[in-house]
Amino acid sequence: MSYALDTTWRVLLRDLGVDPGSALRRAGLPEDMFLQPALRLAPADFYRLWAGVEAEHGDPLFALRVCQALRSESFVPPLFAGLCSPNLLVAMQRVARYKKLIGPMQLAVREAPDSVEFDFSCPSGQPQPPFSS
Repeated sequence: MSYALDTTWRVLLRDLGVDPGSALRRAGLPEDMFLQPALRLAPADFYRLWAGVEAEHGDPLFALRVCQALRSESFVPPLFAGLCSPNLLVAMQRVARYKKLIGPMQLAVREAPDSVEFDFSCPSGQPQPPFSS
């Protein structure tokens, strides 16, 4: 299985202040990868890309910075479905349902009477990226 990368990656990297070429070099991926019109990555390359972006960004609060940088203008259907939700629980349920379309990670949402638990996992056998834990 492979995962499509769209133009929203360029926007996200710009908003994070990350140089795409530097992040791609760190990931061991072609520096001009984001210039390709139709781009798909295998799970291992997908994880390496995220690791390269995180290393290039260099912030221990990288996951929070990514959340702050995401904008509704960057149309990613599963995330847009979450943004259109009436509350966080429904948003995470929607993202969990469609997450497998945008990357090799799964999101489980478990409800209890007094709490909700969100659990990310990597079904492809890859180690979970540090930013996701």
